Amino acid sequence: MPEAQNKFIRMLKVVVGLEYVGNLPILLRSNYLRNDYPDNIKKLIEDMLNSFNSTGDFSNQSPKIDCFIINHPVLKTRIVEFDEEQHFSPFRFESIRTLSNIYTPRFANQYINLSDNNNVAERMLHKCRLNANVLISKNSNSLLEYIQQNFNSNNNYIRQSPGFNYKGGRMVQRAYFDFLKDIAHINNPELEPILRFSIFEFEFDAGVSFMHIPDEQLSQMIKKRLIAEL
Repeated sequence: MPEAQNKFIRMLKVVVGLEYVGNLPILLRSNYLRNDYPDNIKKLIEDMLNSFNSTGDFSNQSPKIDCFIINHPVLKTRIVEFDEEQHFSPFRFESIRTLSNIYTPRFANQYINLSDNNNVAERMLHKCRLNANVLISKNSNSLLEYIQQNFNSNNNYIRQSPGFNYKGGRMVQRAYFDFLKDIAHINNPELEPILRFSIFEFEFDAGVSFMHIPDEQLSQMIKKRLIAEL
């Protein structure tokens, strides 16, 4: 588990209680046709995948989930995700815009606002080991074209991936998987809507890098955010 993600989950356990944080087996397949969605949502996903030039060759894997809050007396049961820099790609912003046709979670506007932030774009590119100009990163087609021309097979952030079997496919797959987790409560009625936390929301608030935020301060920030979700 990445260091920042590990720190976040450790402090989440402090805030909500160790006994309420864990993992659950839920129905969430990478091939959306194997998930029980209404027809209108299937059509939205189909259109999104077409815009992403999906190759359709999805594996049987389930998207990895960071953790769950389970049977909490107030928060109930739901997915919790902690998003680091690589999640803030133009593909992800597109999938969030598609999500707005289904429902608008609290994180959506916050994330879309970050799409115009050059520092966020620079950090995303750096995390994904890309030396592209920031302006290129704001457009999905331009970014894919850059990756095609500067592909490094040793860079797992941009490798070909099931369902997106082309150079840069892993970035697109990540945005698609995030979308599936955003709507997991629709075909898993035991779940409440997802809780998403961004590394940037903590850093902007604290004024320091995430790993330098003191544990006590981070726990208070998580608690404040959870209260705002209710």
